[in-house]
Amino acid sequence: MKWDDRTFEGKHAIWWWFVSRSQIDTLCELVVREHRGYRLWITSFDSGPITPSAEELSDGWKTVDGAMVSPPLEVGLDIPNDQYDEWYIFEDDSPRLQDFERFINYGGFNLADPRVITATFDSTWERGGLDWLYPMQERFWRQMEKLSPVSYIGSGDNDVIVTRQESFANFVRKAMS
Repeated sequence: MKWDDRTFEGKHAIWWWFVSRSQIDTLCELVVREHRGYRLWITSFDSGPITPSAEELSDGWKTVDGAMVSPPLEVGLDIPNDQYDEWYIFEDDSPRLQDFERFINYGGFNLADPRVITATFDSTWERGGLDWLYPMQERFWRQMEKLSPVSYIGSGDNDVIVTRQESFANFVRKAMS
């Protein structure tokens, strides 16, 4: 991994993770196709919370623990998305987010190892420039272990995708190439 790479990927415990510095155009479609029947939890929409409109409520969306929760995912479901969105995908809609941190609003948030990236910096650059990422990544992984979603999607400065579903990981890898 080099600081100017467009994509990064790796494995952390049971999770495959991916970072793309450009938006993955087919991400909504991939999420629905690979998570049919699961629930999408929108914890951040355009940097903040979102509540379902009257039409979305009639389509089965609801609010749980401060997140907008989808009906079971099916092809054709309209998923609200903008910039700086953060989604968790769970198998059901049971309450579980009483205390969580939103990571997508941290500019430059990603999961690549800062030591590896800074080793490829120009020799005139500060080597500690990414030290702020270490504690944030630790908090992120603790939250992932605590919440145990099927997948996580954050779309902000970078698209950050984390999943324990191998088929989804393979589709994300292909979409990023």
